Amino acid sequence: MEPKDLSEGLYIEDYIQDEKKVLEQKLKNEALILSYKSMLNSKDGKRVLWDILQMCGVFQLAMTGNSWTYFNEGKRGIGLYIMTMINVGNKFEDVLGFQKLKPEKKDGKS
Repeated sequence: MEPKDLSEGLYIEDYIQDEKKVLEQKLKNEALILSYKSMLNSKDGKRVLWDILQMCGVFQLAMTGNSWTYFNEGKRGIGLYIMTMINVGNKFEDVLGFQKLKPEKKDGKS
C-alpha cells in the first residue's frame, strides 16, 4: 500500500495494521527458513533430510508415461520446496554444493 492511497478513504491505522501484518509474516518466514537450515547442523538432520529428498524423487525423473507422472511430480514438488527453503539467501556456489547434504559413510567419506 502506498502512502498516496491514504487520501483515497483509508485511515492511517489501516495502513499501519497492513504493514504490521506484512512485517509479522516476514519474521515468521525468516524463522522458518532458519529452522530448515538448522537441520544441516547435525549428522542426524542431514541424514533425515537426505532421506526425505530421496523419497520425494528430487534426484530422479518423474516421467512414467502414465498417470503416475502426476503423483511423482507432486512428491518431487515437495522435495524442491524443501531444497528452496534451505537455499534461500545462499550463494550460487553453495546451491551447487548441495551434495554435501549427503550423509557421510562410516569411513568419513560421502
